[in-house]
Amino acid sequence: MICAAPLTADGVALTTASRPPRTSVGALVAWALLLGLLAASWKDAEIRPLDLLRDAGNMVEYGRGFFPPDLHDCRQYLQETIVTFEISLWRTVLAVLDAVPLGLLASANITPWWVHQPVRRLLNVCRAAVLLMLVVSVTALDLISARIRKLMV
Repeated sequence: MICAAPLTADGVALTTASRPPRTSVGALVAWALLLGLLAASWKDAEIRPLDLLRDAGNMVEYGRGFFPPDLHDCRQYLQETIVTFEISLWRTVLAVLDAVPLGLLASANITPWWVHQPVRRLLNVCRAAVLLMLVVSVTALDLISARIRKLMV
């Protein structure tokens, strides 16, 4: 067998060293912008890693509250856990029953454009709804915690 490049012991062809890929100016500007935004938001986000060391005693105290566990309401917790599993089972079944016809309606190779385009937009909205609810709830929690912090000062 004739090979243009010499081979290593395990048969991999040796190649000449190539230059590393160049980083574009746009990528450098984007990285600089991201790092600048992170640096500017450090104080507003209240990132204080040294507080973890300073307040380690509080974390230990909080952790001790879980031991020994209080199993007084264990029966109620078990019932609620079973209800949660039942809800997830029904959600899965309903999702499959919805997904099959909607998936067929959204496929461009078996439906005309005036059918699959609106169905695809509907599916996009459904997919984004979960993230929108998460953003709204996190924002609401952040506003509530900011209000509580102001009241405590």
